[in-house]
Amino acid sequence: MQVWPPDMQTMRTRVSLALAIGLACALAACATGPKFSGFEQTPPGKGDIYVYREAKLFASVQDFEIAVDGMKVGDLSNGGYLKIQVGPGAHLVRASINAGFGMASKDARVWTEDGKRSFVLVTVGLKGANTWSFSVGQTAESDAVKILPNLSASTAARDR
Repeated sequence: MQVWPPDMQTMRTRVSLALAIGLACALAACATGPKFSGFEQTPPGKGDIYVYREAKLFASVQDFEIAVDGMKVGDLSNGGYLKIQVGPGAHLVRASINAGFGMASKDARVWTEDGKRSFVLVTVGLKGANTWSFSVGQTAESDAVKILPNLSASTAARDR
């Protein structure tokens, strides 16, 4: 009986099992709240900031901690979004992630208007063979409405 090296069928089975386990782990890290179902009316005297992240395999098991004006508002999961109501004016949205050597953070300055919505996209990906990066930036509503219907609500700090 040959023990090593394994035959091709055994190798295929092992590789398939490893891929299935990896995919299950990645999917488990995705946002699991309710699917985005459209915009609600923003009340007078308030503005809404939607912070969102497309579902990607890279860094899929890590959530971003989201803070607005220095206050934590929630954890942004892979394939998730957060809706934050704020007063009109300038706001600082910070996304932070545990980078293995400590927290890495990036900021976006966002302007909100009375009764209107603003959008912030958080992206993460590879930058070269051994380096990853992420960005945080304000986006247009026309871009956000193409992606939001595919996302689920992430855990807001008040939901805990």
